[in-house]
Amino acid sequence: MDNVLNISIEKMLSLGYELEGLLLSAGKRGDATPVAIWNLISEKADEIHAAAVNLSNIVKKGATCAVTDITDVLSSSAMVVSQDEDSVDVSAGYVPDPYDADCDIICSNPLTVETVDSADEIVSDDYCSVEVSEDDTLSQTDVDSDVSEEAEYSPEEEVATADEPLRLDEKLAREGSRNLRKAFSLNDRFRFRRELFGNSDIEMSDTLNLVEAMSSYSEAVDYFMTDLQWDADNQEVKDFMEIIEKHFATR
Repeated sequence: MDNVLNISIEKMLSLGYELEGLLLSAGKRGDATPVAIWNLISEKADEIHAAAVNLSNIVKKGATCAVTDITDVLSSSAMVVSQDEDSVDVSAGYVPDPYDADCDIICSNPLTVETVDSADEIVSDDYCSVEVSEDDTLSQTDVDSDVSEEAEYSPEEEVATADEPLRLDEKLAREGSRNLRKAFSLNDRFRFRRELFGNSDIEMSDTLNLVEAMSSYSEAVDYFMTDLQWDADNQEVKDFMEIIEKHFATR
């Protein structure tokens, strides 16, 4: 659960950073802010809300699992009192303990307890019963569902783990390309900010926000090469545009 919780928190932080960049861009441009930027701000806000709801559900699910564990412990320690013709009939109500200080009745005959052979059946020394309401217990269906999920295992899963890192790396790479900010390594950020954006983090952030609002890679090429008049033969420009191209390819 901790791993899933951390991933959800990191996702919310990432969305928060993106929303912050969009808001800074809108604040800087004022009335000249493109409609696409406002649409992105609205989308990021909705994604943050959805991530917050998901995070809350994860926390609630963790609390439910904790209650399930406690219920399993209580059920495994249940004690059974054997009843037959020679034992005391306790169906009518409470049977007083002759050694209980709070009991006003003195029992002249001690209770006869039948020895239980099975190790799974334990004779209770306590005559006080505890009533548990149906609202305080988990349904058998929920318990069986949790147990079956943990018990399911197949040898094929263990064999498949050998190929899983490759698929995971590919998935992470595609996810990084889809999220434009994650597509840039730390070194790339410093290099492009210094060489292409006049060492201005705000200018780079505004540009990435505009790229995310664009509909195609050709639109991005036209913006950088025509509007900004970047040199297509510059190595930094080539590397930067390669990342932008992968971003649109994975959309």
